[in-house]
Amino acid sequence: MSDQQQELVRDVATNAFRPCCDNSTLYQDCNHGSALLGLLELAASQGATSDELYRTALTANSFWFPGYYAKTALYFAYFHNISWSEVAPKLILGRDFSSLSGWERSMNNRLLQANVRLPGEANGQQGC
Repeated sequence: MSDQQQELVRDVATNAFRPCCDNSTLYQDCNHGSALLGLLELAASQGATSDELYRTALTANSFWFPGYYAKTALYFAYFHNISWSEVAPKLILGRDFSSLSGWERSMNNRLLQANVRLPGEANGQQGC
């Protein structure tokens, strides 16, 4: 990668969090973080823009943590009347919505207090 591409990856990885941890993707504390950093590097080496890197990171996180991001979409739809496709990936991947503590504080507690649940979910747990 060029110096510019490396800087782009560093910027996105510093600001993209994962629901499994309380750290940014730049901090390699789990396999999800390592895989996501590698994916960002690959995409940047092929010319991806900052927006494309955030979209790629959100797509990967959504596959790894589908229930988490389904609840995030529910939160934006219920409290802000914004569809998932309209929310900026950079916002979703930030500390407030994609770190474990940020998500609990910003969204999950509000969803629980308002008794807003995913279909099939009871008492905060996934139903079968």
